[in-house]
Amino acid sequence: MVPKKPGDLEVEAEIRKFGLIFAFLAFDYGRGEWGWKKNGIR
Repeated sequence: MVPKKPGDLEVEAEIRKFGLIFAFLAFDYGRGEWGWKKNGIR
């Protein structure tokens, strides 16, 4: 294990937060695109 600097944990938290937001948006967009087209609603 490499010892972490005090700032690394905060950076990791930020990256994880943005990753979650991005994943959620991508999932939402993908679900909308495929869901609507598959169900023929739009």
